[in-house]
Amino acid sequence: KIFVEIAFTMIYAAKDADKKAKQGDTQKISRVEFLRFANGYRTKKHIRAVTVKDAGWVLGKLQKTTFADIDNNDEMKIDLKKFTDYLVSQDIALSEERIEDIFNEIDAKKTGKISVVAYEKWRSKQQADKFVNTLNK
Repeated sequence: KIFVEIAFTMIYAAKDADKKAKQGDTQKISRVEFLRFANGYRTKKHIRAVTVKDAGWVLGKLQKTTFADIDNNDEMKIDLKKFTDYLVSQDIALSEERIEDIFNEIDAKKTGKISVVAYEKWRSKQQADKFVNTLNK
């Protein structure tokens, strides 16, 4: 019974708000949703939405971080792994999906690597009230 309650809570928490509204928010999940969960299907929906205050904290950390802090071997490019490793080392607890969303926003040319120019341009123009949208994709 405990497993069922935990599974229900996890599935229901990840449901889209629009879906909940259409169903009248009766706190029900479908068989399909349960089977997808049981088979290990991962949803991109985050359990908790990021607030502007949270986004401001993460952004503050990133704005204090220079390109050289992340690019510790002077390759002049940052890939997703290096970016993720740096955030983890700084105790910035974000899901892989959120880290990838930030990385993709910085990597505007979609090359798979962030240049010094792209990082500095992104870092200088970001504001918490807009950054929250990136974290809540």
